[in-house]
Amino acid sequence: MKAFGLILKILLGLITIVVIAIGVVIATVDPNDYRDEITGLVKKETGRDLTVETMSLSFFPHLSIDLESASLSNAPGFSDSPFVSIDKVQVGAAILPLLSQKLEVDTLTLHGLSLNLERNKDGQSNWDDLVKAKDENDHHEDKKDDEEHSNPMDKLAALNFGGIDIQNGKVVWDDQQSQQKVTLENLDFTSGAITFGEFFSIALSADSSVSQPQINSNFAINLEAKLEKDGQYAIRNLHVSNTTSGQGIPVKQATTKIDLPSFALENNTLSLPSLAVDYDIIGGKDFPLDTIKGQLTLSEFTGNLDTQAFKANQIVLNSDVTGETIPNGKATIGLNTSADIDLKAQTAKLPKLTVKVLDLTANGDVHASQITGDALVNANINIAQTNLRALLNQLKITLPEMADKSSLTKFAASFGVVFASKNQALKVNDLKLALDDSSLTGNAAVSQFSTPNIRYDLTLNQIDVNRYLPPKKEQPANTPEPQADADAKIELPVELLRKLTIDGTIKVGKASFDKLKPQNIVMTTKGSKGKLQVNPLKADIFKTQVLVNAGLDVTGKMPKYSVKTNTNNLPIGEVLLAFADSDKLSGTGTMKADITTAGERVSEFKKNLNGTAYVDLKDGAIKGFNLAQSIREAKAKLSGKTLPKTDEIPQTDFSSLVADVTIKNGVVNTNRLSAQAPFMRVNGSGTVDLPKETLDYLVKTKIVASDKGQGSEDFKDLDGLTIPVKLKGALTSPGISLDLESLMSQKAQAEIEKKKDEVVKDVQKNVEDKLKDVFKGFKF
Repeated sequence: MKAFGLILKILLGLITIVVIAIGVVIATVDPNDYRDEITGLVKKETGRDLTVETMSLSFFPHLSIDLESASLSNAPGFSDSPFVSIDKVQVGAAILPLLSQKLEVDTLTLHGLSLNLERNKDGQSNWDDLVKAKDENDHHEDKKDDEEHSNPMDKLAALNFGGIDIQNGKVVWDDQQSQQKVTLENLDFTSGAITFGEFFSIALSADSSVSQPQINSNFAINLEAKLEKDGQYAIRNLHVSNTTSGQGIPVKQATTKIDLPSFALENNTLSLPSLAVDYDIIGGKDFPLDTIKGQLTLSEFTGNLDTQAFKANQIVLNSDVTGETIPNGKATIGLNTSADIDLKAQTAKLPKLTVKVLDLTANGDVHASQITGDALVNANINIAQTNLRALLNQLKITLPEMADKSSLTKFAASFGVVFASKNQALKVNDLKLALDDSSLTGNAAVSQFSTPNIRYDLTLNQIDVNRYLPPKKEQPANTPEPQADADAKIELPVELLRKLTIDGTIKVGKASFDKLKPQNIVMTTKGSKGKLQVNPLKADIFKTQVLVNAGLDVTGKMPKYSVKTNTNNLPIGEVLLAFADSDKLSGTGTMKADITTAGERVSEFKKNLNGTAYVDLKDGAIKGFNLAQSIREAKAKLSGKTLPKTDEIPQTDFSSLVADVTIKNGVVNTNRLSAQAPFMRVNGSGTVDLPKETLDYLVKTKIVASDKGQGSEDFKDLDGLTIPVKLKGALTSPGISLDLESLMSQKAQAEIEKKKDEVVKDVQKNVEDKLKDVFKGFKF
């Protein structure tokens, strides 16, 4: 007991000595007395001027130092603003823990902190001199000391830090090199007591502004963090809110909120059980939407920072958008997927992807490689059946009136996509597209988007084009047809065609267009550098196979066109009925054509038309005009007789009709025009000037007696005579003269000579009127 009492007396004595010593220091030491020495030392080490208005020390209950109105001058050559200035600095440490080599630091208080960071036009910063001074000091430190402190956390193992309290701070970054200025104002940063192995709170808020482009934002961050002695850390209850506006963003205002319940980083493995990002965007003047509001959630996310591999079990995005361009003013967009990303292997996978936009739902999978370089993307997409007409109406896309109102109501598609960014190549494989009753399958590809190289092989089972055309409306008989521009300009994407390379084939099982019903259609298109060729274009139509070879050349100043065809067993009547809505001519035979032209307008097409055409028809007729009946009526009137009415079809039959023409600069010259009818032989010669839309033609009809056909016995007495028909004038309504007078004067009897002139004129007018009607039927 005596020993214990002795020890107690010694301790009390020591404490008394310490208290007396502290009292003497407080009473006798004024830190302001050393202010000049401190500022001088800073000047010597940094070349900067340190100013402190007041300094004070306190020893109870903690050892602490207080500074007020302190500032450090800027580097030479920069602005006059201080590099850093602080209204109040306070930091302290508990005394007794220091006796047991433990450091318990009070909250570091920095009020009115202002930090001015600058970079001049030469790229020099206003802290370069401070970094250089530090580097020189570090160079002279003992290397052995570095080896002893390989883990800096060991040095701080006994640290207990009361936290940080920064209020009304300001940070300015003025970059003269990029003419960019960033300012943080009203900066507040606080933290709870920091102890290894325990969570502590952090709160940060500030108003920021950026110039060129001008962007303003205010943000607040709240979280809890834990720091381990081995350097590992964890974050939980992270909440971030940010509102941004300004001319530098395409919207009026964007607000985001992030909630992260927990965050862990252990052995360089990142773990996020869940993450939620809420966003609320208000569109600007030129932004297509009024508002975008929604949430992005991330579930079961893990990432290894060493292997750079990241996985997310689920990513969900839901957005509500509004605006005048949105159907009914609003719409919902949804996305759901999982993700597997490996940055070292440069691969990314979205194995379960679903996208919903309005009434459209698509699902599939995406696999990408070389994602940090020349990305290669493979995707499989399935679009569920939807009402395309309703979807387009929702998108406020006005559809033209269609004959079938149930068209575009069934749409579905599935396809594979391969995209290579290196050569800008896009491939569509295994395409299956269904539209109403039509089904399109095949493959397609395009590469080098600036100079497109297009390849495709597509098959369409059937299509009824009439369903998608405007309904035909009955017009009153006397209503004139609307006249289109007779010399309209044909617009072609010339620059694109000059860059384009194409090689593709499309096959169509059967199609309906107006009165045409072709089957087994095959169209192969090849071309490059402004020259395109369609060869073949073939189809089963008009009970035969039509074969066409067409070309387009835009390499010169004026587009050039070419068409070749050689078709046998062609029913010309059905062709005219389908294309010209006229059946004035019938017969079956061969049609050949090899025609070229050039130009941008119809008038130029006519002027530059060159080539040959050949038609050979058998067993046909010119409908609406019966030349045999007209001659019989003429003979009867000359004899003072009247023929009884007949039910004979008003047409002129022929057993053979051959036309062989050459076209030069739009002028059609006849090499041969001949026809054989039961009672006559026809030969013609002349020209048709397409640019001037005129013709000058002479057709000679030689009467040949026959026992059969339209002539029969009525023409035996006219055997060997020739009837000339002259056609001259406008192509659409030529003047037609029929020289029946010379014919009748040869055969007329003397007793009816007085009636000849009257009868000839009457018959001639009748025949000419019928011929004009025939020409109108062909719609020249």
